[in-house]
Amino acid sequence: MIISNCRLLQGVLICVLCLSGCAKKTATAVPEEGSATELPRPIDVEQAIKDEAFDQGTIEVEPLLVTRRLQSLAREGGAFVLPVSLAATAEGGVYVSDNNGKSIHYCPPQSASITTLLPQKGQAPLAWPNTIQLSGNSIFVSDNDGIKVFDRQGSFQKLVRSYFGVNHFAVHNDGNIYLNPLFSDSKSSNPLIVKLNSDGSLMGEYGKRLNNASNKGLEDKAFVCVSDKYIFAVFRHRPLIQIYDIGGALVREVTISHPIFLKLAALSHDEKFVHPQQSMFRLPEYIAGASLVSDRLLVLLNLPQPEIVELDFDGKEISRFRGAKLASPTIYMGFDARLIGDNYHFWTIIGDTKNLMALLEMTGSKR
Repeated sequence: MIISNCRLLQGVLICVLCLSGCAKKTATAVPEEGSATELPRPIDVEQAIKDEAFDQGTIEVEPLLVTRRLQSLAREGGAFVLPVSLAATAEGGVYVSDNNGKSIHYCPPQSASITTLLPQKGQAPLAWPNTIQLSGNSIFVSDNDGIKVFDRQGSFQKLVRSYFGVNHFAVHNDGNIYLNPLFSDSKSSNPLIVKLNSDGSLMGEYGKRLNNASNKGLEDKAFVCVSDKYIFAVFRHRPLIQIYDIGGALVREVTISHPIFLKLAALSHDEKFVHPQQSMFRLPEYIAGASLVSDRLLVLLNLPQPEIVELDFDGKEISRFRGAKLASPTIYMGFDARLIGDNYHFWTIIGDTKNLMALLEMTGSKR
């Protein structure tokens, strides 16, 4: 059985263990197989804590400016139904995977247009797509069948059967795939990251999981980035980055700081918060995405104001970027970054409880 990544919340962004697709529910229950997902309901204690974040303390930040915002109202027939992940080209075009829409969209650089590439008649259909990545001239998308590969025009190339549930993955320059798997059990032998070759054969297992059965292993959900020398696991529900060498040995751990994170950490020990109802599990969300640009790791924090931390590969913080506060609650879907000229360009999808989805492009000056 394939386990897909989805983002479900009750009142605030919560990540849960989902079996075969995202759940067509507004709560954080483990969903029925092969179903879809909806945006969550506001507002609860986690969101209230985050809304206080910028009234406490000061952090030196660089300005983050919005340069493009493409809105799409699903209930009025917009192009986006429920976009969940994105990947940007070197020129600033953006490919978006749409879970409920079962399609891929493309937004050209500096354009207000949204083109739907998939599904195409006679092509392999997408089954609740999630993480999308670009490698060379190919588009990689995880779904309930595995990882499907398309060319940039949307023509199907092949299916990589992972035989693992895929939370998030990255494609190395050599064609190998590194993914953070999802498991329906909590075996101590389950790896944090697995390495697959381009055919889907298992090549390696790296890292250790906490395997906390009381919250369905949410602490082990991580964004994966890979460079020529390192593998990065950026945890969604912990303000933590683990850096492995390309052979799989743990090199170092890095903690991401923010004044509000101590208050969020307390929620992890609140049984009413972690396990609000039968079959419902949640943890505070610290990180909304991660991306590599040259020798830098860019990490999007899950806060009402977009805040992006720039780190070198030793885990040293170089700078932070912060934008204006967004509507509350803020739901982030996907993240990517590129260096175009002298500026970083960042992309994410934001959503609200009215099903208004917007692709947001932001810029910040590189030091």
